[in-house]
Amino acid sequence: MNYFADYNKSIYEKNITILIEKIKCDLNIDQNKLFHYKIFTKLFVMYFEFDDKRIPTFIFDTFMMAIREHNQYFVRTYETCMLSIVEIAKIIQIAIFLSKKYGFHKKYALVFSIGLVYSTFIFENNGIYLTIRQIYDIIPKGNYKPTFRSFLQDFFTIGTSKEVSCLLYYYNC
Repeated sequence: MNYFADYNKSIYEKNITILIEKIKCDLNIDQNKLFHYKIFTKLFVMYFEFDDKRIPTFIFDTFMMAIREHNQYFVRTYETCMLSIVEIAKIIQIAIFLSKKYGFHKKYALVFSIGLVYSTFIFENNGIYLTIRQIYDIIPKGNYKPTFRSFLQDFFTIGTSKEVSCLLYYYNC
């Protein structure tokens, strides 16, 4: 094993590489393909230990429904349902980071990280968008749901922080 090959990689890039390998082993899939998000929902149940196994599916379905409703004339909405392992790994890694560092509830952290990854990598490339209010409305109801004002503040302050930027782009931090 060549230890010097990994020397210049940031800790974020090493962690996401390990997570990608774990996802590939857990699901026995190829890294270079795109997959429908429903394939990955059992990963979210496993990594976040949701009591109700339908929560990740509900969150993603609500997210996709909001995209379809808001972007009715966008022909390629099916493409927004397709994710790579790297995008899923980033969603998982950011959500875990948010729940550990900032104490976000698992459901809140998952919606927050899906919103960040989609707005950074998928919406921008396809010319579609969701407003922050629409992303906020995807958070399932519960006593952990913050006010819209605090969500808006978190989305800009935490979502553009150095740590989250490193997780999104994994450059040397």
